Amino acid sequence: MNDSQTILIVNKNQKNIELLEEFLIKHGFNTKSATEIEDIEKAELECGCINLALVDITGFNSAIWEKLKELQKSGIPFIVISPKQIRDIRLEAESMKAGARAVLLKPLSPNYLIGLVKELLS
Repeated sequence: MNDSQTILIVNKNQKNIELLEEFLIKHGFNTKSATEIEDIEKAELECGCINLALVDITGFNSAIWEKLKELQKSGIPFIVISPKQIRDIRLEAESMKAGARAVLLKPLSPNYLIGLVKELLS
């Protein structure tokens, strides 16, 4: 795995960020994290090298969709992570309209997640 590939983890829950970071680092990726919408742009500017974003929409307001559209315009692919209980057609439509490459429901399957990440970064 290319050490220069960096994944931005966007999540309101710091513990979930830590778990994803540990998992991704174990698989050879660098990580950055953001717990607020404003932190997404800050992480992009600091690093300048975000290759993929994993965005857990739990706890974010509708402004997250505009930020995701900005990621898409910047050429940064992203995966939307959603709690199982809010799965509906509108969520999937919003995610795809914003440019999501996939919508994953919690709980995440580690093997599926890493396979998808590697596929999107190859």
